[in-house]
Amino acid sequence: MLALLPLAAAKIPCSSPGCAGCDGSDCEKCRLGTVMTARGCEECGDPKCASCLNAGPGGCDKCRSGFTFEKIPPGEFRKRKEHQKKVAAATRMPAFDKEPTFDKDGWEVEEEVSKDDWPKVCSACTTGCKLCSDPSPGSCRECFPMHELGPDGCSPTIMATVSLALGMVFIFGIAIWVTRRNFRKYKQVRASHKANKLASKAAAAPGKKKKLM
Repeated sequence: MLALLPLAAAKIPCSSPGCAGCDGSDCEKCRLGTVMTARGCEECGDPKCASCLNAGPGGCDKCRSGFTFEKIPPGEFRKRKEHQKKVAAATRMPAFDKEPTFDKDGWEVEEEVSKDDWPKVCSACTTGCKLCSDPSPGSCRECFPMHELGPDGCSPTIMATVSLALGMVFIFGIAIWVTRRNFRKYKQVRASHKANKLASKAAAAPGKKKKLM
């Protein structure tokens, strides 16, 4: 297994998938949610992970804003990790990547693992919450802009509600204006087409009369 390389020592091409910044022909930094290794920019262990520099590919050191670490049973963790089997060799929790076992009735047998040893995943904080210690509403410590913190989590401010309402009215007004403008153009095109058709018939009429005489 190839070891993680320090960022300054890593030499991977600038064209490598996941590269977010280059120094000449070499990749200087990887995008959010990936870590630079000798193999390139590799995915962290959770789609909502912001950094896994210490944990390495398949692990996670810090969740993105609006998400927090939550411990889940190994069986649930395995289901979430099925799409990441490509990094199973580098994961720091190989015991939870093995195939599930079933009893004689076909029910999955849950491993006897202490809750303290359950794997961690990045779970969403409550709506509007930017920083929380767990997914419950009362654990939120910081809200996103246009939200205010209360005992039950974050709620939109009056300014946010008014801004949203005005935005919807503006969008609705633009939609009506565009629809009316397009309808007027459609009527003008039809009228022009009809006028051209009548003019063509009128121009062809004298020629037909002379031919009959």
